Amino acid sequence: YGLAPAEEVTVWVALTEANETAGCMEALPYDGEPRQMRHRARVIENSVNRASQMIVEPLDDSRAIAMPLRPGEFSMHHGLCPHRSGPNRSSHRRIGLGLNYIPTSVRSTGSARPAAMLVRGEDRYGHFDLLAPPGGELDADAVATHDRALGLYRANYLEQEARHAAWVESSSSMVRSSPASNFPAA
Repeated sequence: YGLAPAEEVTVWVALTEANETAGCMEALPYDGEPRQMRHRARVIENSVNRASQMIVEPLDDSRAIAMPLRPGEFSMHHGLCPHRSGPNRSSHRRIGLGLNYIPTSVRSTGSARPAAMLVRGEDRYGHFDLLAPPGGELDADAVATHDRALGLYRANYLEQEARHAAWVESSSSMVRSSPASNFPAA
């Protein structure tokens, strides 16, 4: 996401059944310090992940842990935790809501100033434009604010994607000397 430090937790709330048949999330336990793994974007066809990312460095995914959820349940994972979701082979859509939580001390490394909503405590750092809670369901101002915030997020994400691609390319000799993983990066 282009955050410094990389302190972020994603909460994924299942709105429909997200079992293994429906392609629930899988995660790998960490060995050692969490770090940004080398990955490439736009490489997975028909991915629900808009970036269609895949880790391209050696990775033993034999210890992947399935995280099935019933509607209303949620999972949490650190943004640097290798995770993926498989294809949905069920008869229903797998639908969920992803929320990202960061401390107010975290800042964006992108050139666009992102927006965020303070959900607890106070912001003494001012790294993000703070958004007010929506005035009501489908409130026109709230929808416009959401669209603007999403545009800033997307601009930063695409900038980070390009930076990462340049970093991967500059270290390509290491990546090309080892077999690539088939573990998508989320």
